Amino acid sequence: MGVAFFIVLNKKRPGFDTFVNGKAIAQEAEAISKIAKRLKIEDIYDLVSHAAAAKELGIDPKAEGAKEKWFSADEGLEWVRALYEYIDTHPRSLKNRALTLEELDEYEIVLTNAKRIKAKWHFEMDI
Repeated sequence: MGVAFFIVLNKKRPGFDTFVNGKAIAQEAEAISKIAKRLKIEDIYDLVSHAAAAKELGIDPKAEGAKEKWFSADEGLEWVRALYEYIDTHPRSLKNRALTLEELDEYEIVLTNAKRIKAKWHFEMDI
């Protein structure tokens, strides 16, 4: 099956599809982290909320790693666009460049729609 990064919104019924495969992003997560550091933007892992997983595991929701994290759609769009531009202009930056750029495009669509409805977002990981 494999790991995937998917977007979760703070609105249960946003009126649009939020699905993005997220597997190419997950496969390139370490390289994306290095690019993010170079660009001085958030690390992909800092945009992940572990609150749902912590709840499933019975971890105290007040524990630091179990707290819900939310980000504005603008923050997400800035992150996606910065990564996209770097990867697009540095063809050797990733092994699976084409699929990663495709998924970043899909994230941008979801986040643009999230902005339209004033929704906040975070990544969760499907393992």
